[in-house]
Amino acid sequence: MTRTTYQELLEVIAFLEWLVSKIRKEIQRAAAAGERQVILSQRLTEAQAELQEKQEIIKAYADFKNKLVGIDAVLFEKYYIDGKILDTVAKEMGYTDGHIRKTHVDLSKRIRMYKAMQAKGMV
Repeated sequence: MTRTTYQELLEVIAFLEWLVSKIRKEIQRAAAAGERQVILSQRLTEAQAELQEKQEIIKAYADFKNKLVGIDAVLFEKYYIDGKILDTVAKEMGYTDGHIRKTHVDLSKRIRMYKAMQAKGMV
């Protein structure tokens, strides 16, 4: 399974926003012609649901990032948002690969804990 970067999510959101707009226009044309409204309405509902899901993921990224400080914040930004690999992040930050990998493991644990807390409505 590949890691979805923040930038890829933004691209998907832009596409979904365009798709929702396009389907709405098609529904208006179909209403005037009296055809395909049900199918288009279903497609619109599905696209809006997917768009909302992706926007919630982006919001979760931002919420979590805002709670981080120091090396964790920089690592989160470079790895999860910018999509860089850990070796590159280590070089850019001036740390050893091992230190960045250990910091990433700790950060990953905190992310899993944050997600679990979100699922339970604690955050």
